[in-house]
Amino acid sequence: MGDGILGMNPGNECDRTIADEEMESMERRLALVKAQPGGTIVACPVCGAFFKKRGASHSFCSNSRTKGKKDCKTKFWNKFKYLTY
Repeated sequence: MGDGILGMNPGNECDRTIADEEMESMERRLALVKAQPGGTIVACPVCGAFFKKRGASHSFCSNSRTKGKKDCKTKFWNKFKYLTY
């Protein structure tokens, strides 16, 4: 079997496209959340859970300081960093 670019399986390109589309979708949802003022109920760009924005910069339902809970803020930025390099 022939290998794809950089020795990768050509099937991985499809996975990359899905990941890119998912990230673009999350970026669009993040832009919508950021456009809303504090006090508004919005959907998390990562998991879709509804939460009330505490302030204008509050954009995710959870972060690394929410012990024992999901961490949508870190998931988003780790995925973003992975796809941009």
